[in-house]
Amino acid sequence: MCGRYRRRSDKQRIAEAFAVCASLEEIYFEPGEDIAPDSVQPVVLLNEDGVRQIELMRWAFRIPKKLLFNARSEDIMQTAFWKDSFEKRRCIVPADAIFEWQDVKKGKKPKYVRYGGGLEALEEPKDRQVGADLCHPNWSPQ
Repeated sequence: MCGRYRRRSDKQRIAEAFAVCASLEEIYFEPGEDIAPDSVQPVVLLNEDGVRQIELMRWAFRIPKKLLFNARSEDIMQTAFWKDSFEKRRCIVPADAIFEWQDVKKGKKPKYVRYGGGLEALEEPKDRQVGADLCHPNWSPQ
């Protein structure tokens, strides 16, 4: 994934698609057309009781002078930075489409890629460290 995606689905549609059983009353978010790293977005995760819930988290791991948000699937298990989170701490990122950058004569433009035409699950590592403003590496508690 290039680092940007679109999510038009509301919390009720996300809850139905990913079998969220926890209450939806206390969470609010707007659809996003161009969701980028360092923004706060909804994810689906298991709570302490093992029940799926929607929670808002910040996307990206902040390291000095940049945001780290992308890992290659072919070497995620060989890279120390990603391995533990990938094995033990993951969340579902609801997305209606991702986009990749397409080279054009005057730079680049986004090209949306849809999988099956509906709401999809992008699975990402996350970290539940209390008080951390990160989600090692991709999502942090808001």
